[in-house]
Amino acid sequence: GLAFWYDAANRLSETDKAFSDKKVWILLLSGSVLNALSFGSRPTFVFVALLSFPVFWDYIRKRYFFSRKGIANTIFILAPYIIVCFGFLVFNYVRFGNFLDFGAKRNLSFDMIEHTFTLETIPMGLFEYFLQPITMNVTYPYFKSAYNWVNWMTEYQGVFFFDPFYGGLFALAPLTILGFLKSKDHKLLRIWCLVTVFILLISDIYYAGVTMRYQMDIAIYVVISAILFIVPRLTENDSKDWYKFWHCFLIASVAVTVVLMLMMGLPADKQNPMFQYSTEEYYSIKYLLFAPR
Repeated sequence: GLAFWYDAANRLSETDKAFSDKKVWILLLSGSVLNALSFGSRPTFVFVALLSFPVFWDYIRKRYFFSRKGIANTIFILAPYIIVCFGFLVFNYVRFGNFLDFGAKRNLSFDMIEHTFTLETIPMGLFEYFLQPITMNVTYPYFKSAYNWVNWMTEYQGVFFFDPFYGGLFALAPLTILGFLKSKDHKLLRIWCLVTVFILLISDIYYAGVTMRYQMDIAIYVVISAILFIVPRLTENDSKDWYKFWHCFLIASVAVTVVLMLMMGLPADKQNPMFQYSTEEYYSIKYLLFAPR
């Protein structure tokens, strides 16, 4: 969805028919439909809609949106959200009796609604989601959960949910470190991404605790911010050495992340470990790394 919006923004800067370009309307409509559909799979994904403001900020100031001339642009970017999101809210009401109930109260393994939020959970969540090192050993599959979810090993005395957790963003995806560095490039959009990260982090810690599924909610925006930091440096020609450095860093970071993400599916302390539901593939990977003696 964001890719369609970026294409629309680029076309607005290149066309002389900014108020009547049908290709812009198609791009706006496509981006909004895709982004709005995510509202039904996970409500927090709807926050991506906020990124439309920094993406189109220059064009909002030029009255391409929210003006009489820009009424078509405005409709094509807002209408899908109104229609699609309203449809999901009606579905919630029909199924659960509440427009804002997306099924959290029906969670059979954890009470996601009635537990009490406290400030003590914030630093714990910050550490786990960003700074938690990877825990390794020398026995296949080499990785294990950094948190002992069987014995609930934490100093916090209240209820705080943990799934098996294998590392913070900085450890699993080194590229995300760049998302927090200062840069003049795409400053507004990067700030907006990090504000969204903070909002999602607090809400996820409150409703879900620490789980790698919700870590992905946060990671999306940190990765966007990191890419907006590094891409301008890949196009700079002032220093050939710096260009090589950023190019190598990007390739190495992505390669490390891909390998780690693949390996994170192997640990035996997952709730549904791979060696149980896909035993053949589990041992095929083992023998690919080390041939049986």
